[in-house]
Amino acid sequence: MVVLVHAVSIYGSGNLGAPAFIRSYLWMVGPAGVDVFFVISGFIISTVALGAANHASGTNASIACGFIVKRAARIYPAYWVALLFAFAAWPAVLASDIGWGQKPLWRLALLMERDNYLIIAAWTLVYEMYFYAVVAVLLLLSPPRLLTSLTVWGAASMIVAAMIAFAAPQWQGEIPLSPMIGEFLLGIFVGHLFRKGLGRYPIAGIAVGLIWFFVACEINVAYFNYTNPWFRLIGFGVGAAVVVYGVLVVERDHQWTFSAPWQRLGDASYSIYIWHQPIYAAAFAAVVYFGLDQVAPIWAFIAPFVLIVLCVGFLSFHLIERPAQSFINNALLPISTKVGFARVAVPAFALAAMLAIPAPKTFIEMPKPVERADAGVAKIINGDAHIFEATRVDIPKDATVIRFTVNSSEPGKLYAGYHIEGTLKQKWAEFQAGSGTAELEVQQPVDGSHIWLQIETPRPKNFTILGVQAFR
Repeated sequence: MVVLVHAVSIYGSGNLGAPAFIRSYLWMVGPAGVDVFFVISGFIISTVALGAANHASGTNASIACGFIVKRAARIYPAYWVALLFAFAAWPAVLASDIGWGQKPLWRLALLMERDNYLIIAAWTLVYEMYFYAVVAVLLLLSPPRLLTSLTVWGAASMIVAAMIAFAAPQWQGEIPLSPMIGEFLLGIFVGHLFRKGLGRYPIAGIAVGLIWFFVACEINVAYFNYTNPWFRLIGFGVGAAVVVYGVLVVERDHQWTFSAPWQRLGDASYSIYIWHQPIYAAAFAAVVYFGLDQVAPIWAFIAPFVLIVLCVGFLSFHLIERPAQSFINNALLPISTKVGFARVAVPAFALAAMLAIPAPKTFIEMPKPVERADAGVAKIINGDAHIFEATRVDIPKDATVIRFTVNSSEPGKLYAGYHIEGTLKQKWAEFQAGSGTAELEVQQPVDGSHIWLQIETPRPKNFTILGVQAFR
């Protein structure tokens, strides 16, 4: 789902010229794949951790350390190789705007930064690492009471998240305070019911879950646009949990399973996910560099791009992910049973995960515009002032700064793409909630004296450009 929606939202590509109805449908469903991913992760990780807690021998520290080693072996190797590829290709190949800021590579490598300018989708892995850290600490405290501990932690997390929603909603984006933690809890609950052998009418459950999920997708696009984490939990999370549970019960009670190709796709899904944005960016850059976009319509490259990503993902799984996982498990699992190593490794892992949590953000007032010399008239040519599609803005030939007066229901970013002698240039400008301005600096001479404007996703529910000015 996420891989498909990103195929028509490659940074700087103008949506690859995909038809509006395709973009609208993929945007309605695609990003919700993250919520499905969190539910499945909650099920898998709780099942694995409870298995380790109930059957492993050794000290609490060695059990927790063994859990960490297996999780690290699963997550880091393929991610590190993809990250190095993206870093080596940057800035010739861009997955995001340079204005995001170049975070230290070591923090990106340890998944301590959610704003990952090299692999944007890695923000979900930061949530994963936080969840792993919580499970590891609870294993360290008392493996036999892991399910009880997870229940208490989950209840406390949801109570705090609910309080934050009313008292300080601007803090909801911080990982421990986010309602999206509840999606991991739904996965834990699904696992508990499944292990108890409960489950009737699974086919009906799958149907109800799918209806719930897709109705939530429609409501989300109409009213929330992925900006409300509570709606994501209730709409996408609950729907995904019901579907996942129904599928598990069908597999168990009716001896049904996915066909081999789908199982292989599932095996390689992590590698596909972590590689898809760097590969899309590289493929698009290659198309532009070799002038292939002048030979065929840009939308014709969507299917080849997806095919390339799938091939790279499968290669990564077979050549990097699986061999590295086997090697690390064989090398480090024996060491993890040593008490001294385990006592150091578990707190260190938990600390690294917690360091990804920044101080809560408070409201930042819109900075006052800098006084600049007028460069003439800039105007929107096509699209509308809400710019939910790519919008062309004509600018004067000597303009170096374009100032947009905007009104928005939530903070966000404007993206501008343009060409200088055929080379793609890209810029971002932040805006805050309410009325204010956002400024984009552009280099000159701009080919055709126009830029293409879009809003970073997730888009604000309500957004309007009130005016455009050009300065030099």
